[in-house]
Amino acid sequence: FFFFFFFFFFFKQKTAYEISACLVGSEMCIRDRLYNEYKIRANIEWAIAYIEENISKISQRVPAYVAFSKRLLKEKNYKHTNNLLGEGLKKYSESGALMMEMGKLKYVTQIYSEAADSFIAALKTKDAKRQETLYNLALTNLQMGKEEEAVANLKEVINMNSTYVNAIATLGLAYKRLGKKNEALETYKRALKLSPNDSDIINNIGTILYEQGEYEKAALHFLDALQVKHDDVEVLSNLGNALVKVQKYQQAWVAFDEALKMSPANPKLIENYLLCLLDGREFDKFDDMLQKIKFLSIDTKNKLQAVADEYKAIANSDADKTTRRSGTGVKSPETKAIRALLRKKLKGKSKFNNCLLYTSDAADDMQCVDLGGRRIIKKKKT
Repeated sequence: FFFFFFFFFFFKQKTAYEISACLVGSEMCIRDRLYNEYKIRANIEWAIAYIEENISKISQRVPAYVAFSKRLLKEKNYKHTNNLLGEGLKKYSESGALMMEMGKLKYVTQIYSEAADSFIAALKTKDAKRQETLYNLALTNLQMGKEEEAVANLKEVINMNSTYVNAIATLGLAYKRLGKKNEALETYKRALKLSPNDSDIINNIGTILYEQGEYEKAALHFLDALQVKHDDVEVLSNLGNALVKVQKYQQAWVAFDEALKMSPANPKLIENYLLCLLDGREFDKFDDMLQKIKFLSIDTKNKLQAVADEYKAIANSDADKTTRRSGTGVKSPETKAIRALLRKKLKGKSKFNNCLLYTSDAADDMQCVDLGGRRIIKKKKT
C-alpha cells in the first residue's frame, strides 16, 4: 500500500494527450498529432520539418501535405497553406495531388489564371485525379469568362461519368453564359432527372424560361424550388419578378415581403420590390418602403421620391390608360428612369447584372473547389 501511495503522490501522471504523443502510431495518428501541435505552435516551418522527419515512407508524405493543407484552407489560413504547398512542391514537384491543392488555393483567393495553370499541370502528372481536376478547371475557366473551354472540360468529365450531376448542371450554366439557352435548358433538365430535388437546378430552369418569356412556367418552377427550400431568398425574389410579369402583383408582394424579412438590406431585392410596387400602382406602399431603407440618405430618398411622383403622373394620364401593357413595363421611359436612378443610388451596395434574376451555379461536392453558397459565379479580374 505504501509503495502505491508513494508512486502516485511523488510521480506526476501523464495526461491522455501526453501519453498519446509518446506513442508511435499510424500515419493518420502522426497527421492528427501534427495538426494539434501546429495549432499550439502556429509555426508552418515546424510543421513541414515534422512531416519530413516523422513520416518515414516518402509515399505517405504527400498525403500528409495534402491533408494538412485542406485543414488550413478550410480555416482560411491562406498564407500558411501557400507556404506549405510551396515547400511540398519543391520537394515533390511531380505530385498531381499537391498541384491540385495549390489550384484550389489560388481559386479561393481569386487568382484564377494561376489556379488554371495548377490544374493543367496536375492533369499532366501520373497521379492526377482526372475527373476532379477537369471539373475544377472548368469552374476556373467559367470564372475567367472562358465558357467554350469550360464546355470542353465538362463534356470530357461527363464522358467519364455520365451521372455526375455537378458537371452536367455546370455545363448548363456554361451554355447559358454562351447564350445557348435551348442547350442550357435541355442540359438542366438532364441534371434534374438525376437529382429531382435540387432546388438550384429547378431555379435555373425557371430563370431560362423567364428569359424566354415563359413567365407562368417560370413562376411554377420557382414555386417548385421553394417546395424544396422554402426560405431561399433568391428564389423568392425570382418568383416575385415572374409574378409581376403576369400582373399578379399581390402575390408578388407576398414573395418580396418574405424575402425582405430574411434579407432586409439586399439592394437587388429592394430594387425589384420598389419597381413591383410602382408597376402595381401601389404608391403608398412605395413611399412607406422608401422610408424604411436605412442606408439611403435623405437626399437620395427625395430624388427617388421625385422620380416616383413623375411615374404617378404618367400612371394617371389618359395616355397611360390607353397604352398600358401587361407585365412590368420595363421598356417604358419612366420605369427605365427609376431603375437607372436606383442603380446609381444603390451603387456600392451591390453589383447589378443586366438580368435581375438570380442564377445558381452547379452543386459542388467535397472534393472540388468550394464556390461558397452555390450561387452566381462572378467573373473576377485575374
